[in-house]
Amino acid sequence: MAIDYVSDFLFAVDLKGTGVKQTLWSQRYDAENFFTLGQANQVILKGGKLITDKSVRVPASFRPMGAAFSNVMGKDTRSLALIDEFNRLVIVNEGEELWRSTTSVGGGYLSVELVDAARSSRTERSKFFKIEPTPLAVDLDGDGVDELIVPQNLVKEGLLAVVYKGPVGLRVQSIASGFEGGITCLAAYKTEDATQPTVIAAVVRFGMFLSKATGETQIIMTVPQD
Repeated sequence: MAIDYVSDFLFAVDLKGTGVKQTLWSQRYDAENFFTLGQANQVILKGGKLITDKSVRVPASFRPMGAAFSNVMGKDTRSLALIDEFNRLVIVNEGEELWRSTTSVGGGYLSVELVDAARSSRTERSKFFKIEPTPLAVDLDGDGVDELIVPQNLVKEGLLAVVYKGPVGLRVQSIASGFEGGITCLAAYKTEDATQPTVIAAVVRFGMFLSKATGETQIIMTVPQD
């Protein structure tokens, strides 16, 4: 079943922790601000249309990007981790903030331009919005609790932040991945005979040092250690 036109942003989420994004959220498009911050609905496909099932409690900084669900706060809890407008990683549950990083994360290279014609003149105004990379929720050590991996391109290209739950709460460890370039996307999978997951990263290398107008993307896979 197909839908010809959708005016809202759509965001697929894994609410149940099955590894498959089976739930669809939407956020209203704002003609002036692009995103309608802090607003989201859970929608379903019915009769060739997207129907609002219920409204969703999200933080005021929520945008349908740079966000992922995980059980990093505990095996029985599914919390939303997102990169806010100040490039901090925030973990919330039912709209309530549980934790916020003190270091910067994210730093996407893709921007979208919103052109708005001024009402009082024929002059067009442009606003630019950065698209943030999505945090990766993955169980790295096999204890049943996810860790969160998020690029730190704003700090240094190739740097990754690993957020994990320790004895006294959440901790952040910055790791130099060795990738030569900015990390724009992360994914992972685990085979039955492996003890650790394989992590996949999309890494962008730009052709000129000062200009980031052109470059190439490499797909890099890590090898699990026995």
